[in-house]
Amino acid sequence: MKRKAPHIPLPRNWPAHVDAAVEYAAAVAHAAIVYTRSWCSDSPFERVKLAGRLEESRDQNAAILEELRIKTARMERVRQHCRPHYTRAERRAILELKTAKGWAIGETAQRFQVAAGTISAWLHEAPSTEKARQPVNRFPDFVRHLVQRLKVICPAMGRTRIAQTLARAALHVAATTVERMLAEPPPPPTESPTAPDTQPQRSVRQHGVKAKSRDNVWHVDLTIVPTGGGFAIPWLPFALLQCWPFCYWILAVVDQFSRAVVGFAVYRKQPTSEQVCSDLDRLAAARKVSPKYTVSDKGPQFDCDYYRDWCKNRSKPIMPRFGAVGKKGSIAVVERFILSLKEECIRCISVVTARATTSCGADGPAVLSVAWTGARRSGKAGGQLGRRAGDVASSSRKTGTPRRVLRSSGCQ
Repeated sequence: MKRKAPHIPLPRNWPAHVDAAVEYAAAVAHAAIVYTRSWCSDSPFERVKLAGRLEESRDQNAAILEELRIKTARMERVRQHCRPHYTRAERRAILELKTAKGWAIGETAQRFQVAAGTISAWLHEAPSTEKARQPVNRFPDFVRHLVQRLKVICPAMGRTRIAQTLARAALHVAATTVERMLAEPPPPPTESPTAPDTQPQRSVRQHGVKAKSRDNVWHVDLTIVPTGGGFAIPWLPFALLQCWPFCYWILAVVDQFSRAVVGFAVYRKQPTSEQVCSDLDRLAAARKVSPKYTVSDKGPQFDCDYYRDWCKNRSKPIMPRFGAVGKKGSIAVVERFILSLKEECIRCISVVTARATTSCGADGPAVLSVAWTGARRSGKAGGQLGRRAGDVASSSRKTGTPRRVLRSSGCQ
C-alpha cells in the first residue's frame, strides 16, 4: 500500500520571505567580496593584488551588463512607434560604433532596438547640418514684423498693396510671401527690465573670513571614501559599518588663499577630536607655520570643547570658524577639493587599503591621488607647491590606527 506524501502548506507570505532572503544573500555576498578584496590588496604578492583587481573589473562588467539587460527589457515592452527617437548626434554615434565594431545592419538594429530599415535610412541620410536645411532665400524676422505691423496700422491694405509698398522701399517681397507672413503668429513681446527699487537696500554684513596671505586660513573637513560602491544593506541598521574594510576616512586641509592642499590624513575608522588635533599639530610643525583661522563644519570632531581648547591654548591661538548649518557653499573650498579627489582619482582606483595609504611610492594610491589633485587644482597661486622641505610630517601608531599626514606635493 502506497502512502501519500504529506501535504505541507507553504507559508502565507512565502514570496515576500523569498525576496527578502535573496536581498540578504546579495548583501552578505557584497560584504564578503569587499573584505576579500581588501585581503588581496594587502597581500605582499603582486599576483594576488592583480587577481583582486581582475575580480573587481569582472564584477563591474557583470553589473553593467545586468543594468543594460534590465533597461533593454523595459524598452522592449514599449511599442516601436511610441519609443523616443534618436537625435542626429546619437544616430551618427551609432553608425560610427557600427563601423568600428564591424556589426551588420541587423545586429546594429537589434542592439539599439530599431528596425533594420531605420539603420539603412540612417546610412543613406545626407550628412547635412540643421543650418543647411533652412532655405537660402528666407527673409529676416524683421521683415515679418514689418509686414504684420503694416497690416495692424492699415487694416485696409491687402497682400498686394503691402508688397507694392515694400517694393517702393527697395524690398521685393512676393504677395504670397506677404500672405504667409500675415498668417504666422507674431513673436512674443520682450519684457523690458524692471526699474530698480527707489528705496536703497541695506547692505548685508558678510560674516566670512577673508584670507590675506598664504597659510592665513585653513579649511578642514573629514570625508568617507567607500571601498565597495556603497553602504546600503537590507537589514538593521541598513548600512555597513563606516570603517575598514568597507571604507576609510580622509582628513583634508586646504589653504583658502592659494587653494593648495596643505596636508591630509587617512584613518581606518572615524577619528576622534584628539586624533584630528594631533595631526593638525604635526602638520603645522612640518610647515613651521600656524594659521590664524580654521574653517570647518560642525561635526563632532570640531564642535566640541577639546577642539576649542586646543585652538585657544596654542602658542599662537587659532580662531575656529564654522560653516553655516544647512547653507550651501559654507565650506565650499575644501568641499570642492574633496569632490575633485573622489571623482577624478579615488573612484578610478579599484581598492585603496590601509596599508597602501600609509606608504609612499607606487603602492600608495591615496597619497599619489591627493598629491596629483592638489597639484592640479592649486592653480596659479599654488606655484610654490612642493618647493618646501618636510613633506611628511610624522606617523603615529600609539592608538593602533595607522595614519600619516603629508603635504600635497607627494613623497620624496
